[in-house]
Amino acid sequence: MDDSNRTSNRCFSKDVTENGKTVTVYVSLINDCEWELSLIGKANQSTCWLEWFPTSEDAMNAGLTAILREGIDEFYSDPEFSYLDER
Repeated sequence: MDDSNRTSNRCFSKDVTENGKTVTVYVSLINDCEWELSLIGKANQSTCWLEWFPTSEDAMNAGLTAILREGIDEFYSDPEFSYLDER
């Protein structure tokens, strides 16, 4: 994994921007061999995977693939939280 995306030896992140919208893919180590995946959009709204991954690369790839397949809008904001836009 690219060290420029490393926030510590236990966390990695990568910003993905499309059409002016940015989602952060955030991967963190929860124990010796399990990595957690979250996608963080506007106003820190997050989508968290319920499964763990054996490596940071597997988790990062799953997040990037989800954005590619489902589109960035799916993870950028949730209409149920549109009241946050009014702040």
